Amino acid sequence: MTSATTSQSTHTRQEMMAEKRLHPSELARLLHVPAYCDDSIKMLTDFVHHLSLNSVIDHFSAITELVELKMEPGKAHSEFMSTIRSIDGPLGAMAIDKLLPIFALANMDQDRFPGLVARYLQ
Repeated sequence: MTSATTSQSTHTRQEMMAEKRLHPSELARLLHVPAYCDDSIKMLTDFVHHLSLNSVIDHFSAITELVELKMEPGKAHSEFMSTIRSIDGPLGAMAIDKLLPIFALANMDQDRFPGLVARYLQ
């Protein structure tokens, strides 16, 4: 990063971390990502992307991540929890009756039911 980018990154981090700008759960989601310590521009970009996750594809992708989620040996606890919080974004407000069909699709054998997921995502 250049000195100008570093300055902007520092300013962005300070503004996002300022008191009461973000809900504590959103703030916690951002604080424990090692990549954000040196790159607040990436943090802001990821946060904006997180706020705009509302499509069927985003929901399916988040559920697929949730189904495959495992804490790998050697992975930091804070990094694992950050992953969980990032999945919560697109799914947090969904009702169970909307989640269950997506869970079913995510776990179906795609070889036995070809094209089923593609039809759902259209």
